[in-house]
Amino acid sequence: MTETGEMITGFIIGYYRKNRFYPSYEEIAEGTGRVKSTIHTHMAKLEGEGIIIRKNDCSPHYRLINMDFIMKHSMDHRQEELTSGKKTGSRRAAP
Repeated sequence: MTETGEMITGFIIGYYRKNRFYPSYEEIAEGTGRVKSTIHTHMAKLEGEGIIIRKNDCSPHYRLINMDFIMKHSMDHRQEELTSGKKTGSRRAAP
């Protein structure tokens, strides 16, 4: 997985953990400091890797499906939170 894919996945997991629903592509773009077209590209890659499932190729409706990855990712980020004192999830990239 690419660094951007990791960033997007981390944002989705943090957002879902906080809000109990998935962020829109616009929210992902804003939260990761990327443009919406980049989010579309990486969401297609994440689908190919079995991390998410989408209704169809152009659909913004998705859900996370790879629970082993999600749990590992959540645990890694939770451990980072505990050791650094930071909260993850709704991070915004610097301009």
